[in-house]
Amino acid sequence: MLKGLRTLLFMICHFIVNTPGRIKYRVDNKELDVEQKKLYTEKIYRIMQSFCRGMIKASGSELIVMGEENLPSEPGNLYVSNHRGFYDPMAIAAVVNDPCIFIGKNGISKMPIIRTWFTAIGSIYITREDARQALEVIKKGTEELKNHQSLVIYPEGTRSKTGELGEFKGGSFKLAFNSGATIVPVAIKNTECIFENNKFPNMIKSAIVYVNIGKPISVQDLSRAEQKALPKKVEEYVQKLFNEIP
Repeated sequence: MLKGLRTLLFMICHFIVNTPGRIKYRVDNKELDVEQKKLYTEKIYRIMQSFCRGMIKASGSELIVMGEENLPSEPGNLYVSNHRGFYDPMAIAAVVNDPCIFIGKNGISKMPIIRTWFTAIGSIYITREDARQALEVIKKGTEELKNHQSLVIYPEGTRSKTGELGEFKGGSFKLAFNSGATIVPVAIKNTECIFENNKFPNMIKSAIVYVNIGKPISVQDLSRAEQKALPKKVEEYVQKLFNEIP
């Protein structure tokens, strides 16, 4: 219970203290050119990054990073990760210094504080059951990548409740094919141990969280057949990265 109270207190304090910066640099309610938007996104990403690192610390958890040398030095990448739990985006933001926006399910809009940061940084909501809206998400995400804005997506479409890696949906990879962005595979382990696996009153428990970053994958000059095979290839690679984690 104490870890839950500590986490809640941190969330509220961080939210209040950083309100001026969030209002000043949020990109969702301003008319900005591409360069201004990238600058503002980086500013608010740094604030959000401190929030994510603080949330992991408040839970008493330890974050172990593997494959950090594989992180790209240039922006405009598509980070493709498995999905374990609520703390997945926090683990990625804590590790990846390349300012990212996220593609996440519409349910995030119902989460106090979290939704504020998600929206303020210009992240993209997706309704899985709405095929037409999903096409708009691909279009918007492609435009962001072409402007050298990095994105994070979970191609399973939902978090795994069994612990097994779900099928990587091919539609997620259209973002890379349409923009030419480099894919960065990421495997995450144990985030669900912090929150999802627990019951009241001990909703938050400490865990050792692993993030294993794979070698970047270029989509340039891929044939139709290679594009069609890529989602399964990346899924198998992320599974391999996951299996490498202790």
